[in-house]
Amino acid sequence: MRQHICKKCGKIYMEKKEDSWYCPDCAAESCRNVIRRKVCAMCGKEFDGYPRSKYCPECRIIARREADRRHRKNGTARPIGSTDLCENCGKPYTVNSARQRYCPDCRKTMWAENTRKYSREYNRQHAEELNAYKAEMRKDRRVCAVCGKPFSSPVTTVTCSPECAAEQKRRIRAAVDVRRGRAAPARIISKMEHTNSSGVPGITWHKKTQKWQLKIHGKYIGLFATVEEAQAAKEKIEKT
Repeated sequence: MRQHICKKCGKIYMEKKEDSWYCPDCAAESCRNVIRRKVCAMCGKEFDGYPRSKYCPECRIIARREADRRHRKNGTARPIGSTDLCENCGKPYTVNSARQRYCPDCRKTMWAENTRKYSREYNRQHAEELNAYKAEMRKDRRVCAVCGKPFSSPVTTVTCSPECAAEQKRRIRAAVDVRRGRAAPARIISKMEHTNSSGVPGITWHKKTQKWQLKIHGKYIGLFATVEEAQAAKEKIEKT
């Protein structure tokens, strides 16, 4: 289980999946909202519709009228209660609706298969757009297990910097020592605290000079009068 930041509400939640962008509440809301930008097959105008919508609201009325006209002219092809053959297994079934194509045994399986087929085709046609969306959603979605700072990483990790990685390693070793009986449980509590009083990885109190010392990736940067100055210098170096 890893900590993630919800890209919608900003809440921190636990999830073992690598590509997780929404907390459970926002994920459920996102699944309910399936409205997409579509292009009308009749007039070519863009509109907001469901994934399988073909016509805009104006053309939908025209298409419905045409379908009703054909129905009045040709009559009902399959009356309700008649018998037809399943398109999957060929077994006869009783017609309960106009769009029924499968017998009760094949219905759920074929619905799932058709949904997967449609999803694969949609993903293939919109691969560039979906890849750009995933790249954007993968930014700053992780939460450092040590300092709690949001960060991005192309590899699987729970820490944002070498300093936090070293601190996380010390914590793990402390927990192992306690399980082996080599240390008291109080050691875990001490290791869960920051190793410096600044609360910022890489910024520690230099007792001799009575100033804040900044190190980045183990490299000495300098001394600063306040934590804010050291943190500003760290952010400036990391951006360059």
